[in-house]
Amino acid sequence: TYDAAGALETSEMCYQEALRRTLSLDEAEECLWWLGKLYKRQHRWDDAMRTWHRLTASEGRRAAFAWVERAKYHEHIQRDYSRALADAQEALRVALHGRMGGRDLGGDDLERRLRRLRWKRSRMGTVASTRPSPIPR
Repeated sequence: TYDAAGALETSEMCYQEALRRTLSLDEAEECLWWLGKLYKRQHRWDDAMRTWHRLTASEGRRAAFAWVERAKYHEHIQRDYSRALADAQEALRVALHGRMGGRDLGGDDLERRLRRLRWKRSRMGTVASTRPSPIPR
């Protein structure tokens, strides 16, 4: 693939073009998933967050994974532990409701993430957000 060969710009154009075409939900989610990973690798956080938001809104099989990516962004990039915790909790909720197409989210990893975020939030004295994070503009 262009992505594996390091042709990131070409890879992005291919994903964008594929998304402009009529795709099945699964195909569109795959394109969005790889596009989000591409943006993350390039540290294009606003683009990545918009892409992950589209995935979470679809509530398809990649939605829980996109919530985890949003949680990672808020934890490691923004240092907003309340939003990270809210997003991780949403990942767990979506995963438990079986909208993942049988894929394993890594429940132990998610539980560790939730514990760590609760601990970090308590150290920061921040009140938890009860809603997942908004999309950057």
